[in-house]
Amino acid sequence: MRSAFANARSEAEILSRKFAALRARAQNIMAAYNDAAEVINLFLDSNSPAAFVVTTTATAEGGGDRTSGYATIAAHASARLPGEFCDVAAVGLLARGSGGFSDAGATSTGEVRAWGNACLPRGLTFNASQLNEPDPNATNPSALVFPSTTTLSVFPLRLSAHVALNATPSFGSMRNDPFRTFSETAYGIGTEGARLSLQSPDRGVSFIYMNLAQRWEWAGLPQSGEAGYELSMQFGFFRWFRVRDRNALADRSIDVLDIKLHGVRFARSAGLLELAPVRINGLSLGSDELLADVSVGLGASGARIESSDAGTVMNSDDVPKVTTWVGKVGVSQGTQAQDVGVQFVRTLDSSVAADLALENRLTAWATLAQPDLRGRLEVFGGSAKHYFDLTTAGQERFMGLTANVDYAVRHDLWLGLRGEGVSSFARDAPLEGRIAPSGFRGLLTLTWSRDLVN
Repeated sequence: MRSAFANARSEAEILSRKFAALRARAQNIMAAYNDAAEVINLFLDSNSPAAFVVTTTATAEGGGDRTSGYATIAAHASARLPGEFCDVAAVGLLARGSGGFSDAGATSTGEVRAWGNACLPRGLTFNASQLNEPDPNATNPSALVFPSTTTLSVFPLRLSAHVALNATPSFGSMRNDPFRTFSETAYGIGTEGARLSLQSPDRGVSFIYMNLAQRWEWAGLPQSGEAGYELSMQFGFFRWFRVRDRNALADRSIDVLDIKLHGVRFARSAGLLELAPVRINGLSLGSDELLADVSVGLGASGARIESSDAGTVMNSDDVPKVTTWVGKVGVSQGTQAQDVGVQFVRTLDSSVAADLALENRLTAWATLAQPDLRGRLEVFGGSAKHYFDLTTAGQERFMGLTANVDYAVRHDLWLGLRGEGVSSFARDAPLEGRIAPSGFRGLLTLTWSRDLVN
């Protein structure tokens, strides 16, 4: 009897300890949840949305390219929380189905895209009175006192994520991108350690900034174990910034000693480094509607990149090491409602298949977004040198365009035209079968769209 009682008491003590452990774990989870909720509330206090907008769209398209014709039906839905400078949060879903004919006979296909974004440009914001609040543990009573107009924003944040199934590439993509249907999943994080503003909260200096993106790609539909991996990172330690309103073309940033890393791994791998002493984006040329971008730096393949998801990413034995100057110079004029611009970009980059390309591209564009008429025309041209392995390379020249225009038949119904194409000429023989040839496609569209605003 005593033995049975002792065993029962021992089991009860064990159960009691397990329940105590579970209770402590639950309390820790609740504390973490409450801390996370408090942090989210602090972020939203500094980055309040102004409305809630739901958009639904249905589109019918018909058109084709040089070898096929097809018709498409697409449905799109999105929800967003507009803020002062950007959408505080946004999510969207697109589904598209198409059928048609080609030289090979009747065809049918589908595409799905989903995405989500968050934009908290003010981060966690503290004013001068909070910064100047005396520390009871301070040993130096004559500590630094900030002016009354000072604000400090900690961890301004931009987040993005998207998924695509059976997507079709654009003719305006980088010339070394594989021109085939693909699926992908990706996410990106952009943040700064701190933004200090002594006069206006919209301008000042940032200390330590970083943009990180990771991406996984499949040829066609996803298949286990056959994903290509891509890592992109940009970081630096000092930035002069100015945040403009959401109608402006861009914010201003002047980055000192800006570093970019790009690593890819599929059947082969490659690591690239780009270093710019100064990178200028959105510099005002006497007006917030006339902006310039300027950067010149060094680009090189052969970088060694450490990734928690893919281990060490570096050049495979058959990927050449290339070093050259890279840069960008461009001017744009206008607002989000109407703008024109021209830009020259020289890049050394790699596709997910580790095919390197040195591309020189000149682009000019014009955009219009009015209540009853919207459109964009972009023309581009340049040259590219492709490096396939240590001994095989080839060059090409190219020119192309992308264009779309929509006219409002009524307030919720738009009739439009879409077109894009590229012409590749003066091509060396090694490019055949590896780099997309010339091509064009055009579509006539009819789109119904409705916004619900709360």
